[in-house]
Amino acid sequence: MAELGALWGALWGALVRDPQDPSPPELQPLLLVPRPPRDKWRLLDVGEILRGNVRVAPGAPPIPPLDVGAPPGALGALRTALSILEKYGRNLLQPRPPRHWRLVRFGNPVFRRTVGAMQGGRAVLRLLGYTHESPEGLGFPPGAVAPDVPRVAAVTAELLLLRMEIDLLLANQHPNPQFFTQMLLGSEEPLAPDSPAVADAEAPKHESPAEDPGWACASCTFLNQGPSVLCGVCERPRLARRPQSPPAAPSPAPPIEAPPPEAPPTKAPPSADSTPSDPALSSPAQRGPARELERQRRLREEGRRVVEIVREAEAQGVAPEAVVGVAWALGGPVGVAVGVAKAALGEALAALAGAGQGAGLGPLSIREAGLAWGHAHGHAQRALQAAIGRRRRQLQALAALGFPEVGVAGPALLQNGGNLWGALRDLQRQKLRPLLLGQWESTEPHIDFQGPDPQVPIRRCLAFLGLRSWGRAQLLVTLARELGALGEPPELRELLEAVGGCTDPRALRRRLRCRCRLCGWDMARKQAQWLTGCECPLCPDCFRGHFQVGVKEKGVQDLVCPACGKPDLADEGARTCYFSTLDTQLRQVLDPPTYQLFCQKLTELELQKDPQFLWCTKRCPGRRCPLGGSLHAHHPRHCLFFLRDWERPRLQRLLQMGGVPFTTEAPPGSSGRCEVMEQKETGEGLQDAPCGRDVGQGQAGMCGPHYTEYLVGLIRSRSLDPAPLYTWPEVLAAAERHLPGGRPPQGPEESDAQYGQRLRHLLESEDPIKPRPEAP
Repeated sequence: MAELGALWGALWGALVRDPQDPSPPELQPLLLVPRPPRDKWRLLDVGEILRGNVRVAPGAPPIPPLDVGAPPGALGALRTALSILEKYGRNLLQPRPPRHWRLVRFGNPVFRRTVGAMQGGRAVLRLLGYTHESPEGLGFPPGAVAPDVPRVAAVTAELLLLRMEIDLLLANQHPNPQFFTQMLLGSEEPLAPDSPAVADAEAPKHESPAEDPGWACASCTFLNQGPSVLCGVCERPRLARRPQSPPAAPSPAPPIEAPPPEAPPTKAPPSADSTPSDPALSSPAQRGPARELERQRRLREEGRRVVEIVREAEAQGVAPEAVVGVAWALGGPVGVAVGVAKAALGEALAALAGAGQGAGLGPLSIREAGLAWGHAHGHAQRALQAAIGRRRRQLQALAALGFPEVGVAGPALLQNGGNLWGALRDLQRQKLRPLLLGQWESTEPHIDFQGPDPQVPIRRCLAFLGLRSWGRAQLLVTLARELGALGEPPELRELLEAVGGCTDPRALRRRLRCRCRLCGWDMARKQAQWLTGCECPLCPDCFRGHFQVGVKEKGVQDLVCPACGKPDLADEGARTCYFSTLDTQLRQVLDPPTYQLFCQKLTELELQKDPQFLWCTKRCPGRRCPLGGSLHAHHPRHCLFFLRDWERPRLQRLLQMGGVPFTTEAPPGSSGRCEVMEQKETGEGLQDAPCGRDVGQGQAGMCGPHYTEYLVGLIRSRSLDPAPLYTWPEVLAAAERHLPGGRPPQGPEESDAQYGQRLRHLLESEDPIKPRPEAP
């Protein structure tokens, strides 16, 4: 045992020094040690691994030669799983392990087909250190910094030795195969060298090459080459069933020995129940050879018929595998049987092709149906199972490659006749088509930031936008997805410039996003409206609503920022700059009538600031006006032009001073909306329709502008003079504008109140409000 321990230690050291060496020299001495596996392996339970993964039929030799392409429970599949486990161990022994060495994922297709299907595979992974199990897979514990190199080397060495021993068994070159036979049969005692199982295991048999697996005869189990039709030993046809063994004789028959050449042949004594001329009814000593001769005769006849069917099928231009089963079952003349099978082949293949649609896998092509029919040798049920199973495996493979929809993958397989790689090529070509078109049609690539997979736009940004790293591309896509969820996403050029100059996500969000100062709505910075003279962002709705109401109900000098009240319109430069940009903004957001009203009010404001502009109070043509050819206009002092900016309580006070009644209560049945008729511009021209604006409290069921017009209408109809309620600036402007000789100067001893009162008397006497002429 000390010597065996030294051999193991040498192999461990070799793997630690060079984990990539496929066959270290220290491995050969361990292969030649004649010890049973329970003494040879220390960490792996080789007996449980073999018995759990290798299925042995009763009475059949469990060890070589075995087919490498055998079912998953055979030695070939076990060897593949062991090689994958060995690869895991070698990766852990690397000086720099792979990137994802901590976790073995259950969803990996290679893991599912090999280690996941192996009995005891996960136990071996736990020996390597993968002891933390999660729904995603097996991994190292959270606190593990690096693999346990000595233990990993010991487990990897035992996996390497077991895999090499199985390679020797499959090649029929193992020096001690009886130990493995003992484990597979469940016996703890070693078998004798001349025992039947060991003898059968050591007997060399024919082994077919990997590219031509061949077929095993059902009678003598001889492994024939693939193209052959008759067995090379017993000459039975390929599709013939295994013959039933003759019933056991009541007593063993003595061996028949051939007489010497010079002696006459001996004959059995005649029997009263049979005649010596009938071999089938001869003595028990002759009954066995007679049956064997009959069996061989039948085999020759069946073989000849199979050969005739194959040749006839080739002569009629049909694959022999597609008709040989049906033609054999029909019997009769070979030509007729093959013709009938060929005629029924089309209908059978069509039915088989349509069976995939009923299984929810999409229709099968005729080529797929023909392949399944040939492999099943004309057996309809087996062909159906083979075709559906093959299509299901192909759909699973395409789903693992990124095409899970059966409605997309199924037609691709149908178009390519069941060719998996052809279908994958077509599906990938369809997925890459927008990318190829984008390269030819436009210089700026189209990147869908709101797609389900965020990795796709990241890769496209790296490919087309020239970003320096994956992290910057990921940051750009993250910001684009966040801003796109809020509304209109920012322009790609703006995002690219922002990410190129800064990598701080918080700073980038402040640069690309802002919040409305009125309603608090979070929006992209390009969506905000900005006013000249302040830094308050306004959302489009708040901006439009503020100026829509302000233009109609306020003076143009009050159209400043609703959040901070800037800019100061008393400053000439600030006012000019502000209204020059505001005019462009309002043209885009206001309806045409409201924008025209804004332009009119702005023009009047600027005209009032112009010292060369004078207001004409006379109702006369321009050439006969006392002001001559100067720029002027004619509005009486109680006109809506002057009174529309007055507050409604001030207008009501003027009516009360004149003793004019007015209404404040809404009429019965009011709908809460202004019902004053006005002209509205529609797609069919100007039409009369109710105003529809909200009704204020104490406004007689009308909106603010229409109630102001109602009050001014009463003032004009009664010719009330607004001079008694003029403020100091208003009385100065009215005297300058309406007195024939202009505003007189203020006396040196005259106070402002006295001067204002004198100007009001001059306005009442020199520019009285004349009654409104009645309409004809």
